[in-house]
Amino acid sequence: MKGTQLIAESKVSVFGETYFPNINQEVFAKNSSDTVFDAFFGSVLSESKELYIISGSDSGLVIPYLIRHFSANRNGRQFVVIDFAEVSRACNPVELPTWITFATLEQMKEWVKTRYQSHFIEGKVQLVKSVAASDKNNQAYYLMHERLLDLIKD
Repeated sequence: MKGTQLIAESKVSVFGETYFPNINQEVFAKNSSDTVFDAFFGSVLSESKELYIISGSDSGLVIPYLIRHFSANRNGRQFVVIDFAEVSRACNPVELPTWITFATLEQMKEWVKTRYQSHFIEGKVQLVKSVAASDKNNQAYYLMHERLLDLIKD
C-alpha cells in the first residue's frame, strides 16, 4: 500500500483523536491513544539516555503521547519516529521538542552515520515497533520496520 492510500481516509475517535484506518484499522476507535500506548509500550521505553527509533507514528498519535509522558521526566531519552512522508505531512505535528524527531526512512539513512552516530557507537539505540508495525496484516509498516532493522545492523 502506498503512502497516499494509507491516508486516504481519516476518522475521529470518541476521544477527539484523528487516526487513519488504513494504518491502524480501528485500534483507536474505542480506546484513547494513551490507553493503547500504555498497554502496548509498557516498560519498553524505560531506559534512560537511550535513542528510541519507532517504526511508524500510528497516525501521528505516538508523538503527542511521547510529549505527554516524557516531557517532565525524559532522563536523556531521545526519540526518532519514522514514517512515510505522506503520513508525516498529513499529521502535521506541532513544533516538536528537541528530543523528538519526526523523520522519513530516507532521512534516517543519512542520520545514522552523522546525527546519531554516538548513540550507535555507545550501543544506546533501540528499534521499537509501532502498533501499525506490529500488525502482521500491515505490509507497509512491517516492511518499513524490516528496512530499519537492516539500516541499524549496518
